Amino acid sequence: MRTEGGVAFFPGLARPTVIDLGTLSPADEARMRDLVAAALAAPPAPPPPKGAADYRTTFLSIEDGGDVHQLAISDVDTDPSRRALLDALGELRRAMSRR
Repeated sequence: MRTEGGVAFFPGLARPTVIDLGTLSPADEARMRDLVAAALAAPPAPPPPKGAADYRTTFLSIEDGGDVHQLAISDVDTDPSRRALLDALGELRRAMSRR
């Protein structure tokens, strides 16, 4: 997971985050798998409007076994399943940084 864009984006400070679901509790792993499945099944998001330079986009590379899925979620994406996944990933990222 990596985020690009936004008003205060500094490429050198934007390191990708890797979250291994196998390290989570069984309940959290199941929740994340459900959120990922719902986000991947949602209809494609429309592209951000032209001139949307200040919007952030989070790029996800989801690996499951031998399958790899790419997902980009921008600030203007209103799909509830993608928003829920992004919120949950943000919570996990914050929890990991406190360790």
